[in-house]
Amino acid sequence: MQGRLIATCVVLLLLAGCGGPAGQVGGTAAAHFVLTDANFQTEVLDSDQPVLVDFYATWCGPCQTMAPVVADVAGDYEGRAVVGQLDVDQNPSIADRYGIASIPTFLVFKDGQVVDRIVGSTSKSGLTGMLDAAMTP
Repeated sequence: MQGRLIATCVVLLLLAGCGGPAGQVGGTAAAHFVLTDANFQTEVLDSDQPVLVDFYATWCGPCQTMAPVVADVAGDYEGRAVVGQLDVDQNPSIADRYGIASIPTFLVFKDGQVVDRIVGSTSKSGLTGMLDAAMTP
């Protein structure tokens, strides 16, 4: 039980953005941002790197399970890709724009366009595979 409680606290800290600069999730990966309606254009659509966006909600169990996986991917791809999370409850217009009907949903953007999508929980290799494909010329 204690291990589950600690894991839950870590996930909540990641989702809350504790420990890092403003706009950054967690404190470990510089490329792991909290995405919002206000910064989506700059951080995602105008990015010169591929961007993995995790559409999630704080109440979503599978989203909480994926949060540490997303953080790992952000650390692994730091400097080569941007990884961010967008809370669909706080930013419904972005979620609506991209047809997010189930969460978690993961979209990869390249040159401002969606190039890949996974709906539901996935493995780390599922996420890295999407990013790797977007990084190939």
